Amino acid sequence: MSKKAAFRQDNSKIRSLIFVMGLFAVLFIIMKYDSMNLEKKKAELDVQYEALMEQIDAQNARTEELKALKTYTRTKKYAEQVAKEKLGLVYSDEIVFKSTE
Repeated sequence: MSKKAAFRQDNSKIRSLIFVMGLFAVLFIIMKYDSMNLEKKKAELDVQYEALMEQIDAQNARTEELKALKTYTRTKKYAEQVAKEKLGLVYSDEIVFKSTE
């Protein structure tokens, strides 16, 4: 084999190696870019998740308050309170004082 043919073969191997390394470099850059985008998206979703969990906690607390109110509205004490405040009713043995102002 002549030196010129051997040089072409070596040069061809080097070009192939450079092409493959360039291809891997491009793939690495693409993967790194996608990875950075995914990390950013994950951070945004984590913030959104925390906000939703706070909303769930607030709604659970409100549910408990409403359950307590529901229980209270079924008591005699609540009926008396509404009768006095909204309807102005009193027991027959109660004395009502009204301000003159």
